[in-house]
Amino acid sequence: MSYVIYNKATTVLLTKNHYETERAAKAGLTREAKKQAILTSDYDIADSKTFYDTIELKETRHGIAGSTGKEFEVGVNTPWTSGPWSETYWSS
Repeated sequence: MSYVIYNKATTVLLTKNHYETERAAKAGLTREAKKQAILTSDYDIADSKTFYDTIELKETRHGIAGSTGKEFEVGVNTPWTSGPWSETYWSS
C-alpha cells in the first residue's frame, strides 16, 4: 500500500510521490511545507487506493473537437497528454 499527500479543497496532489508508509508521507509533508512555505493544515494524507477511488475530484474533458467532441470524466490529477482529449495522444 502507498500513501499520497493531497490538498483538502482541490484534491490536487502536493507532489507526484507515493510514499510506502503513512509516517513517510507525514515526513514528506513536513519537508514540502518547509520548502514551499505551505500550510500543513491545508493538506491531508490518504492511502492511494482510497484517494483515487473515492476522494479525488473529477473533471470533464472534451475530445479534441472541443465542445462537439466526446466527453470524458477524469481525475483532476490526470495529465493532459494521457487521453484521447489531447492532440499529443493521437499524434504519438
